[in-house]
Amino acid sequence: MKRKCTQITLNKFIGRVQRVKITENQQSSLKSEFVECPICSKHVLLKLINFHLDSSCDAVESAILNDSSDSSSTTFSILNTNSSILTIELQKFSNIPGLYIIRNFISIEEEEKLVKYLDEDNCNNWKLSYVNGCSFTKKWGIITDYTLRSTRPHDVSKNEFPLPSYLEFIIDRIYQIKRMGCRPLIENDFKINEGNAMSYFKSKGHVLTAHYDDRYLSGPVLINLSLVSDAVMTYSGKKGDEVRVPIPRRCVQIVAREARFNYTHEIKTEDISQERRVSVVLRQVGAKN
Repeated sequence: MKRKCTQITLNKFIGRVQRVKITENQQSSLKSEFVECPICSKHVLLKLINFHLDSSCDAVESAILNDSSDSSSTTFSILNTNSSILTIELQKFSNIPGLYIIRNFISIEEEEKLVKYLDEDNCNNWKLSYVNGCSFTKKWGIITDYTLRSTRPHDVSKNEFPLPSYLEFIIDRIYQIKRMGCRPLIENDFKINEGNAMSYFKSKGHVLTAHYDDRYLSGPVLINLSLVSDAVMTYSGKKGDEVRVPIPRRCVQIVAREARFNYTHEIKTEDISQERRVSVVLRQVGAKN
């Protein structure tokens, strides 16, 4: 099966780059251009990090990404917004190592309020986007430049926005399960500094095409909150295997390890059950200026 992936494999070129001997002066001048691979810890040219993960990173297939030692589910009791105790269950998706799902992460009332906030945030309006498919989007926090392979803080003067206050209860809930022992968040010391929302309308043919969120700049963990509609997300592995994952509304997906680095993800238009689906994705960007 032909992979829907834009990250081109350049095995020979990468191998040649990694074998080049660098003088002390050259090493100093190029230091900022090399980064540590999030999987194998080798130093790789920043602009080639995704090529490296596709071609020459031996550790991608190794036990470092295997979460077989985790139990199939873990229950957390956290403090709700009204100071009551909320019990949630983190379930490991057995067919894809590193993929976790928390059902009913927020209540129906919280979902309604959150979608209303998103729709009525007139300072940061929905904008039509054709990145990884077609949908209406808005973003917050750290700005990522995929061409320059760099990140920078948001700039209000450029009509860029910080993470909004109406997401604070979601972020706090995520940090609570991290403090309670959520392994993929702990092992990556996950701290949210960037996010975006997407609004899909089935009648408009909106779709999320198969892609990786950049596997260096977008960090080692993705948090995805699904709202308004149930859907099915298709994960595709490098060996051509496809796994269809049900994602009910109000659930959170935690995407880490092999699910993050070895699988693209997509949602076909026909796999959105209602007319509209809204998604909020939170990340910790993986590069520094």
